[in-house]
Amino acid sequence: MTNLTILNTTIRTLDNLYSLNDLHKIGGNEPRHQPSLFLANKQTQELIEELHKESSLEIPRLVNSINGGRYRGTYACEELALAYATWISPKFHLVVLRAFLAMHKGEGQKNAENRPLAIPELTFTVEMSEDNRNVLLSNWFALHNTLNYWQR
Repeated sequence: MTNLTILNTTIRTLDNLYSLNDLHKIGGNEPRHQPSLFLANKQTQELIEELHKESSLEIPRLVNSINGGRYRGTYACEELALAYATWISPKFHLVVLRAFLAMHKGEGQKNAENRPLAIPELTFTVEMSEDNRNVLLSNWFALHNTLNYWQR
């Protein structure tokens, strides 16, 4: 099974099922979007029933919840993982859908202009007075000089 990667995060898999908990984390990690709430939803239950009807004599496992250990979490088939992404938000659904399509095609993730997705650079802005800045720089140079001394 090819790995599913969404926004540079590999989604865990177990028995051809995808971790809804991993999707939950990268989809905003809001309590109202917990996988258990999604699975309890009437529309989700109806989708699960339809998926069971489609599978002939061989009933595949569509959902698996594991309470402990290395694979702790809720895992679901591809259709339910996509439905879960839709349930979180249309924007997240589009990201997950494109990731699944890219995975099936053996490509990396792309954006709307069909370019590889860029991960935004993290930047931090800190407001401080000139005196505080000077103290910070002085401490940094003192640390730098100390490290150089001890590395000799």
